[in-house]
Amino acid sequence: MTESNKIYRYHPALTSSHQGTLPILANLPHSGLVIPESMREKLKPEYRDFLPNQDWHLGHLYDFLPDLGIATLQATHSRYATDLNRKLTAEPYGSFWKSVIPNQTAFQKPLYENPLSDEQISTHLDSYYHNYHQKLKQLLEQYIATFGKVLLLDLHSFGALVENEVVLGNAKGTSCQARTFSRLSQCFIDQNFDVVENKVFTGGFIIRHYGAMENIEAIQIELHYALYLDSEALKQDAIPPWQTRYFAHSKQKLRKVFEELIKQLYNKI
Repeated sequence: MTESNKIYRYHPALTSSHQGTLPILANLPHSGLVIPESMREKLKPEYRDFLPNQDWHLGHLYDFLPDLGIATLQATHSRYATDLNRKLTAEPYGSFWKSVIPNQTAFQKPLYENPLSDEQISTHLDSYYHNYHQKLKQLLEQYIATFGKVLLLDLHSFGALVENEVVLGNAKGTSCQARTFSRLSQCFIDQNFDVVENKVFTGGFIIRHYGAMENIEAIQIELHYALYLDSEALKQDAIPPWQTRYFAHSKQKLRKVFEELIKQLYNKI
């Protein structure tokens, strides 16, 4: 069994989380890679060990956050198994860009030799989508009870549609206060990141849904693959390695971004 095959087939948990000491929760809904065997066996052969356009290795890139006091919640399962950043509608099975359970790739190529059954779809919604959002809601409620408010940072990465290095989204001004958004943007700019606001990636379901709730501010952070991954590796139909010459440098800069944000918001570090 290849290493990528192992990653795609096995993980005992639905989520991975670390506690924090600040009113910030970092959420990584797209960086898991696990495909349940019941879904994997129905995939076309070319997709059983690799699926494109995922948030590669963000768990490694942001693993310093708990050390700063920022709680993290990370999905272990792939966005192809269940896309946690999509609104659940009457038709949960369909487009990669709109549905909770996609039946095609990001490039509109069909994923399955045979469609998933209604029973499988229902089971996966219960097992992954509902469970994850229940956990996320519980954590947010705990932080509001402790601190009175919470900042939800939804962490993602991308490889196309935008040339800038960092895209910050706040649902065009509706998911957080302008002051908080501006401070985060300036923290990235101060570390010489090329930053743009609300360009294409204005924010998905998570920041729109939770950011509309009382005492929650929510911001989506998108990082370009080129910041931390090798461009040649990204051309291959394989999970790109994360131990690149760009990775450590970008990680160090990101740490400084969050240290400065904490200092500005909470006068700490």
